[in-house]
Amino acid sequence: MITKFLFFLVFLFSLNSYSQNSFIFKKDGTKIAITDDFNAIDIIDIDKRVSYVIPGKTWEKYVTYKDLDYASFGPYVFKSFLIKNRHKGYFVLADDVDRRLVCLVTTVTSTQGKSLSSTITFYDILVLDLNDNIIESLDFKGTNRGETNVELRKKVPEFIKRNFKNCPKVIERMESFNTNDEYFMGILGFFDSPIYLKCN
Repeated sequence: MITKFLFFLVFLFSLNSYSQNSFIFKKDGTKIAITDDFNAIDIIDIDKRVSYVIPGKTWEKYVTYKDLDYASFGPYVFKSFLIKNRHKGYFVLADDVDRRLVCLVTTVTSTQGKSLSSTITFYDILVLDLNDNIIESLDFKGTNRGETNVELRKKVPEFIKRNFKNCPKVIERMESFNTNDEYFMGILGFFDSPIYLKCN
C-alpha cells in the first residue's frame, strides 16, 4: 500500500480588498512590490520558500526562508525566523515590545490507494522573544475531538492573556473567537485568520 503525503497550508482568510502596499522584504534590504491579490502569494512550507507575483506579470518568483525577512500582504505578515538553527516561517499575529506571537497552520493529507484519504490540521503556536528564542509554545490537532487536543485548545485564552497582558487588542480579538463550544473549535478562527496586530 502506497501512502502519499501532501503538505499545504490552510488559508481560511477573507480578503475583500487590498491597498497597494503588499511587498516582500529580504534580509539583504531589498524590497519587492508584489501583486495585491491574495492568490498571488503562496507559502510552501515543505520547501521553505514563498512564491509571489510582481505587478504586471503572471509568472511566479520565489524567495527562500533563508533570504526572506518578511512578507506583508493585506492585513497579514509572514516572517522568517531562525529557531534552534533552523529557518522557519510563521505568520505574525502580535508584535509587542519584547515578544511576538506567531503561528503556522498546516494540513497534512494522507492518501491510501485511489479513494481513501484523511486530513489532519496542525496548529503550531509560539511566543518568541526578539532574538527568536522560544518563550512558550502550544501545538495541537485542530479538529481532533480527543480529550488531549480539546484540553490543549482550552489553554489558548490563558496562553494569550499571560503573554500579551499589555496588548488589549490582541486579547479582544482572541476573545471574539472564544465561544466555549463543546470541543473548543471556535478558538481556531483566531489562528486561521492570522491578522497582524502591533501592540505599541
